Amino acid sequence: MAQALRGTVTDFPGFDERADAETLRKAMKGLGTDEESILTLLTARSNAQRQEIVAAFKTLFGRDLLDDLKSELTGKFEKLIVALMKPSWLYDAYELKHALKGAGTDEKVLTEIIASRTPEELTAIKNIYEEEYGSSLEDDVVGDTSGFYQRMLVVLLQANRDPDAGINEAQVEQDAQTLFQAGELKWGTDEEKFITIFGTRSVSHLRRVFDKYMTISGFQIEEATRCLTPARRPCPHAHGPRVSQTQAGTGLLAHPSSLTPLKPLPHSDQSCLPRVPGRGGRTGRPAASWEPGGSSAAGPPSDTWESCGAFRGSAQ
Repeated sequence: MAQALRGTVTDFPGFDERADAETLRKAMKGLGTDEESILTLLTARSNAQRQEIVAAFKTLFGRDLLDDLKSELTGKFEKLIVALMKPSWLYDAYELKHALKGAGTDEKVLTEIIASRTPEELTAIKNIYEEEYGSSLEDDVVGDTSGFYQRMLVVLLQANRDPDAGINEAQVEQDAQTLFQAGELKWGTDEEKFITIFGTRSVSHLRRVFDKYMTISGFQIEEATRCLTPARRPCPHAHGPRVSQTQAGTGLLAHPSSLTPLKPLPHSDQSCLPRVPGRGGRTGRPAASWEPGGSSAAGPPSDTWESCGAFRGSAQ
């Protein structure tokens, strides 16, 4: 399984918050601003060290460092530096609020933050979100999302993920088998099993589960979650982007009666389309021309459905 990349800015060795505060004050004092010095210094300090610099700056000069930076910088550079200076949990709360604010919801931001933070970080984010914006983060998430995606986020927001401790190999085996049985081997998908395991197990435990899942199924867990559709048999070679369209917002493929055909797939991909029985019970042409409510009101036979991205579900 591919290793996730982590941030590369770590604590600066030999860190001296007072010396850094003096360097920043010099860069902003007088005519002009030494933007290069500001950029070089702040991008080489961890977020925790930047907070110490903020405190030292006020102690030495009686000034608010963030206010000075805002007054001296402009444009995208100002936005970048101000973001760097915010405590991580405050910045996360800010990004979540803006992901939920106004028309539409930036689900990528919700997923990136809520799915990757530790229980301690999520608790801090929820608290500061309520302090800053006067509403509950969970309530706002529920109001702007739906389906199994919403339920996954709510589980994560409980901040009850197991701590990273020793790995229980028996539990790893059991969870991998549960996911396999709930997805690949099941008519439809038991999304609740995925939600419970993904949302409550520790990160180190999940890594072992995903490795074990690949041993059992022959596929990476990312492939399996892209192909969670109501098919009689697994469809491991699903076209990811198309399947994602059917799953967005609900986690489920719509019922055949509400489906609208996409463009026919290339000939090599026709095996993933529902088939219309031919003469003598033989499998006939792909049912790419079937329309809901058309001449064949019943639609394709239910036992021939395999999604594989061939059809897109419309809202029910």
